[in-house]
Amino acid sequence: MKNTWNIVHDCDLDDGTPTEWSLKIAENTFYWIDAMADFTFDVIDKDGHSVLKNCQSLASAKRWVTINLL
Repeated sequence: MKNTWNIVHDCDLDDGTPTEWSLKIAENTFYWIDAMADFTFDVIDKDGHSVLKNCQSLASAKRWVTINLL
């Protein structure tokens, strides 16, 4: 089953650049990826606050979630 990450458009920059993605894993339960100012990507736990991993790219953050959390 392929994971579907969705852009959270409410968090886009003024120019439309996405900064946050979500992956629904159960009803009202999500993992998040946040783009950081240093051009890395934080994987955020289901609580919406705890950083689980900092990755160098969006692709590596998505891959990390697939390998380690799903």
